Formats: sequence, C-alpha cells, structure tokens
Amino acid sequence: MTRGLKFVKLDRDTLKLLIFTNLLFANNKDLLSQIGYILVLANEKNRANIVHWLLIKYKRIMRNILALELYTLTHGYNIEALIKTTINKILQLNLLVILCINSKLLYNCLIKLGTI
Repeated sequence: MTRGLKFVKLDRDTLKLLIFTNLLFANNKDLLSQIGYILVLANEKNRANIVHWLLIKYKRIMRNILALELYTLTHGYNIEALIKTTINKILQLNLLVILCINSKLLYNCLIKLGTI
C-alpha cells in the first residue's frame, strides 16, 4: 500500500540522473564506517523519483577519510553507470548525469588534480 506516497510523472526529454553520495566516518563502536548513495531521476523542474539507494557498513577500518570519500564516490558512480545504461537501453535516450558530493576535501583534491 502506498499511503502518503505520490508518484511523479516525468517528461523523458528533460530527464537527468542525479547521484548523492555520503559517508559516516568511523561512527560504529568497532570503528567501521558507513557509506551510502541515493540515485534520483529528475526533470528540469527538479521533480524527482528515487531509483535506487543504499546504506551499508564498510567492512574495513579506514584511517584516511579522503580514501573513504573516494571509495564512496566510485562505488556510487559504478552503480549509477549500470542504471544509466539500463535506462538508456529501455527509453532510447541519453541521460545527463550529475554527481553530488558533500566533501570539500575530495572536491579540492579533484580540482587540484584537474580531473573535473
């Protein structure tokens, strides 16, 4: 039953795939971190539907927050590439991908390397 949920009809010509990544660094008693992402299909008015989300406990103890941020970013991007390819094959269109992070440290590192 979908009580309280509203499903939004999206115009397929203006669709974009947004991915939001986040992590919780060493927030468990065993010093393990949690990583997560949300994939959203949105239109030009930013009306959106959640396509996929995940929040998992990372199985290794990470001492470097930048390395964990980079792992979270790549893990989310890999899933996004798979879902984007699937949607492109089904709908016969090319989606714009927007990757959103909340890490100023990782952003500065990527800008400094010139990868963006």
